[in-house]
This record gives sequence, structure tokens and C-alpha cells, in this order.
Amino acid sequence: MADDDIIVVGKLRPTNPGVFVSYGRGLYGYKSTERNIGKTGTPERVEEGDIIVVGRASDPANATRLKAAMDNVAKTVAILTPIIRALSATKEYTLNSGEKVTGAEIKRLWGLIRFFVTDQPFGQNRDGSVQLIDGKLVDSLYFAAFEGADSYADPNYQNNAGMNFIIMHEVMHMTSASQTHYDDAYTTFRETVPQPNETKWFANTGGWFGRTERFTNTLAKVFGDQQGFTPVTSPTFGYIPGN
Repeated sequence: MADDDIIVVGKLRPTNPGVFVSYGRGLYGYKSTERNIGKTGTPERVEEGDIIVVGRASDPANATRLKAAMDNVAKTVAILTPIIRALSATKEYTLNSGEKVTGAEIKRLWGLIRFFVTDQPFGQNRDGSVQLIDGKLVDSLYFAAFEGADSYADPNYQNNAGMNFIIMHEVMHMTSASQTHYDDAYTTFRETVPQPNETKWFANTGGWFGRTERFTNTLAKVFGDQQGFTPVTSPTFGYIPGN
């Protein structure tokens, strides 16, 4: 982390599983190098198991919206953490085409993922990007998709459905099934499309990139359906029919 990173920290309280307890607004603006961060006047040490979301605003005018997005991500991580920790390792989430993800893989990935919120866009219809950095899966998220109306945090979504869906979508991107699907699609794209380039790969929601996103959406949907999550009916890129 850089010294000018913004951080939001919270805890999962064992007496009230799934509830995010923020240290409070006073933590914003602390340097990431500081160890004691917390409520103004009542600093608490960051402890093992705390939920930490890091963010960076390249434009100071975006800081308030960035913080709101970070709060929404952190609260959703708090909701999902006990659910994922309780998954059976042998549980399988299977598409009708046969590809599957296991509880063990989801639990392993959840232990590696770190969330970073940014005001730097990734491109049209792209709200996130995952990279392996120093042994951790750093999931960078574009702030506008995670705060306020017309985002995954829109209050019109019931039971945190939008945020649950998009965070699980990001996790599913990292699974072996999704990685294999992406690699196969990209290989076919390179071999069959005349003069393949990035513009053609990302073109339109029904195109090559859109197919990989639809596959990952469907993995997230199958997981959410089996966990009893409120569904998202029409995500960008949609779902594979029949799942």
C-alpha cells in the first residue's frame, strides 16, 4: 500500500455473525503505514481477521464517493465471510454444461483475495480487474459501480443482492473453471478472428469478452441460488440459459 491510500477497517463480531462493525469515519485519511487506526480518539489495533478494504482516489474530488464504495464492499465482505467459511469443502456448484466449482476452491480463493477500490476506470462494461500480486489476489474495483443509485449498491436491490452478486462474480473469475473458459475463448478468438486486437475482444456485450463474463455471471448465480441469495435478474452480459 502507498502512504496516501485510504483504508476502511471493520470487524466480524463472533456474537453477531455477518454484521460489519466499522471503526468509524475517523479512520479515513490515516496513512496506510500507521498501525493504530480506528475511531477518532479511540484507536484500535488492526488484528488478524479484520476486514480491510484499501482505496485510492487519483482525483481528490472523488474521495467521498470512493469512501462510500469502500464501505459497501467492506460490508459485503463481512456478510459473505461467515457464509464462505461455513461451506463444505466437497460441495459442488455445477453448470448444466458440466463445469463446476467446489466449496474448497471458493474457500481457498477467499483467503487470498484483497479488495482495492479505485477511481480509475478499466474500460466500457468493466467494473473490476484481478491480478496476482505477491501471492495475493488483488481485486481492483471501479468505485462508481459500488456506490449509490444505478450501481450494485443501489437500494432497489433487496437483501444486498447486487453487492453479493458482484463480489461473488469477482471470486468466480479466479476459479479454475472460469480461467479455463477464458483461456479457451481467447485462444479461439486469436485463431479465428481476422487481425484480432483488444478492441475486437471487448466489442459489444455479446462478443468474445462478453461470453467470458456471462460464464462467470452464471457461476456466481448458481452459487447464489444454492446459498439462498436474492437473485440479480439482469446483470450486464446476462446468464447462460438453463442454469
